[in-house]
Amino acid sequence: MKIVILANESRKAKDKTIIDEAKRVFDTVVYAPINKVRFDLTTKKSSIISLGNVTTGISIKFEGKDISDADYILPIPTIGNWELFYTVLRMLEDRLTPFDANTYMMISNEELLFSFLGSNGVNVRKSLVVASNISMDKINESVGYPVIVRPPRKRVMVTNKQTLKDVLSLYKFGTPICIESPIKSEKNVWVFVLEDDVIATYEKTRNVSRTMAADADVKKLAIKVRRLAGCDYCAMRFLSEKNEWILDQFTLSPNFSNFQKVTGANIGRYIISNCIRKVRDAEKPSWQKRVSDIFKLYRLKEWGSKGEWTENIEKV
Repeated sequence: MKIVILANESRKAKDKTIIDEAKRVFDTVVYAPINKVRFDLTTKKSSIISLGNVTTGISIKFEGKDISDADYILPIPTIGNWELFYTVLRMLEDRLTPFDANTYMMISNEELLFSFLGSNGVNVRKSLVVASNISMDKINESVGYPVIVRPPRKRVMVTNKQTLKDVLSLYKFGTPICIESPIKSEKNVWVFVLEDDVIATYEKTRNVSRTMAADADVKKLAIKVRRLAGCDYCAMRFLSEKNEWILDQFTLSPNFSNFQKVTGANIGRYIISNCIRKVRDAEKPSWQKRVSDIFKLYRLKEWGSKGEWTENIEKV
């Protein structure tokens, strides 16, 4: 079996736990930096001699080899290359992946994602997206001051209307800028979710991280967010304010190795176990898939709802 992990080369240390586990159970593991993936035209010789070679499609290659023949494609997307990730996901939409192109498009737009989650009952940070400095009154009504201004890839704390106006004037009219209400958090908790399991949780206080058991409310909320987002796994950060949990960050590309280091949970093993399960389910006759779905529904431990069964599988 073959798995292709699409990522940013600078993330390799963060993704090491996934790479190591993939090598343990897959015959072929390709770690392909997304910026080194190439799109080539595929051709075949026409039966009409005068036409010569005819273009039949586009192939996705890494180091000269087609990656679309992989049994599983595992993208670990980064914001700076989101267009490339989206394009590859769209072209490989018939392959097994942890999320599809449409899901990724929504998730990659945090404002859109949080708006969607908020409309479905998830408590999210209060925010507003503006595209000019003519919305001052609306900002005052909806968020109030101080606010956190989030132009593309930056965060700036602003305490009054005039300063906010000055900051917005630095950007071209029409540039979407998110305005957030700051939170005085009592707790800062990171959660990693796979399917319907909270795999790992840790609390971060200043620069110190320590593992913890997620309480029932955090577990329920985290699983709900994962289901609404439509991905197999994700990480998210919750802030506690006035005894309420507020979703503050959501990512498909956390520091997997750091999660493992802090919590002791083998994140790579859980993720790769899920990949193997999906590959094997795809190979089963339809009646076996239905039985598998029933087992999963009832969460039989021996079937490995958390991935323990990879301990006993041989190289495939």
